[in-house]
Amino acid sequence: MKPVKDLKLGSIYQTKNGRWRAAITIGWDGKGRQVRRTVSAKTEVECVRRRNELYLQLKQGASAPQKMTVETFVTRWLSSTAVEKYSPNSLRNVKGHCRNYIIPTLGQYALKDVGADEVRELDQSVRNSGCSDRTVQIIHSTFSTCMADAVRRGLIEVNPCSRVDRPRAVSRPRTALSVDQARHLILHSSQNGDPLASLWAAYLFLGPRKGELLGLTRDRVSLVSGMAQIDLSWAASSVPWEHGRGCKCGGGAGARWCPIKRHAVPPGYEWEELNGSMILARPKTFKSRRIVPVPSPLDEVLRRHIAATPSNEWGLVWVSEKRLPIRPERALIRWKAALRDAGLPIVDLHTARHTAASLLRECGVGPEVIASILGHSKVDTTFNYVHVNAAQAQRALSDYSSFLGLPSGYSEASDKG
Repeated sequence: MKPVKDLKLGSIYQTKNGRWRAAITIGWDGKGRQVRRTVSAKTEVECVRRRNELYLQLKQGASAPQKMTVETFVTRWLSSTAVEKYSPNSLRNVKGHCRNYIIPTLGQYALKDVGADEVRELDQSVRNSGCSDRTVQIIHSTFSTCMADAVRRGLIEVNPCSRVDRPRAVSRPRTALSVDQARHLILHSSQNGDPLASLWAAYLFLGPRKGELLGLTRDRVSLVSGMAQIDLSWAASSVPWEHGRGCKCGGGAGARWCPIKRHAVPPGYEWEELNGSMILARPKTFKSRRIVPVPSPLDEVLRRHIAATPSNEWGLVWVSEKRLPIRPERALIRWKAALRDAGLPIVDLHTARHTAASLLRECGVGPEVIASILGHSKVDTTFNYVHVNAAQAQRALSDYSSFLGLPSGYSEASDKG
């Protein structure tokens, strides 16, 4: 775009809907009419700032943003960049954020007119709908990611979310089961005939992600005496459906009813079909693809489970009573039932991962080794999974005090001096 020389700033005025609008005349058309560029904002101050920003862009010949609404861009972003960026399950959540909150609140605005005020409007709208502070934060981040892509495409100059502080959210610390609680759950579920007792033991011993054990196949389990190990290079996942290419379904028809439906997975996504919406997918990072040693007690438990369990068409180690792959949501229900039967606190299945990390640390295992077992790409992440109890802290401070070697009455001696 060439610099515009004859620019004329117009007046700033308030429209009937309460927004402020400003115009810049950039020339004349072939019929003697003025050609103007306009900006708008919720406040007069913001409108002046946008007008001045546009003036500089036109003066310097910066690329002008396309005349596009937020709804149009977000819809295009979801079908292009977002498809390649997110996993199928994450993409499903992102689409929900856009469909239920971002588009209804900001969809009618011109993309170039979205600024700090509009971002705050979105945050407040989500909050007013009754969502938690954490959900407000997540939707804010989703919109920021979307706007960052608009900047990369040259449609806007600045990500409007960068002008607003990220909403605060009180994060609830995830707990971990104590060593006594973990032992009690393993023994209680085994002694009371829980068919998934070996699954709970594996979660507590190894701390894998939920889908990594649900998708574990027998050919990736080696139970050689003294060298038992499992290969966690795939994970079970339930992904949404999408309409098949060239289907004849009418508008508004659900994808799950499409006769030629297919799994909604992005290009280049490595996966294998299981059953229904269930698939086996590669973990998101290479460090998540790992081979984990199996300790002796769990080694024997897995041997007995595999020997007593009939094979299935997918070769899975654990299946449901109907001989089908266990869906993640069903595994969570069964896990909570096992905790309830054992008289233990009802916690999320991911707590088993935190429990394994914390108990490994209590045994003196270093963060780097724990990160390798859990499949963390960064050791910093591992620290979020390690929970130190009061007894550990007491022992650590006691050892530290002994290491310093200070005399027992040093404080009194210091005061007298």
